[in-house]
Amino acid sequence: MANLLANELNVDGRDVATPEVLTRLLGNGRFQRVHAEDIEPGLRAVVEPGAGVHLRDRGRGKFSWATQAETFALTRAIGSVLCLPQTERRVVNNLHYAEQQAVGRAFAAEFLAPMSNVREMAEDGLEAHEIAHEFKVSSPVVTHQLSNQERIDL
Repeated sequence: MANLLANELNVDGRDVATPEVLTRLLGNGRFQRVHAEDIEPGLRAVVEPGAGVHLRDRGRGKFSWATQAETFALTRAIGSVLCLPQTERRVVNNLHYAEQQAVGRAFAAEFLAPMSNVREMAEDGLEAHEIAHEFKVSSPVVTHQLSNQERIDL
C-alpha cells in the first residue's frame, strides 16, 4: 500500500522531508499542527471522520528530530486511513502491540524509507544512521526495516 501511494504521488521517501511537503503532495495547502495542550497526552496524531488529521506540534527550528517525528506520525496516520478504512477514529500513539499502531508504523517506514532502497544502500556498505540521514528518518526506522526485510519481502 505504501508503495502504491509513493508511485501515485511519484515520490521517493527522500522527497518527503516534512509534514508540510507530504500534505501538499496530498493536495492540502492549509496544514496546521495542534498545540500539545490541545491533544490528549501520549498521542502523536488523531484521525477523525470528516475532521482530518490532528498532528501534535512537537516544536521545530531547522530540520530536527521533531520534524522527523512529526513526519513519521503523520505518515502513520495516513497509513492507518488507507490500510484500515473500517476504523472510525484512528490514533497514533506509542502502543507497540496494537494492530492499528503496527500497521501505521509499517506503512510509514515503507513509505518514507522503502525497503528496496534501504537494502541496496546497506549492501553498498552504508550504516543505518547514514541511510536514515538520506531518508530523513530516525535510525530505528532503518534498523527495523532491515531486521524485518524477510517479512516485508513476502
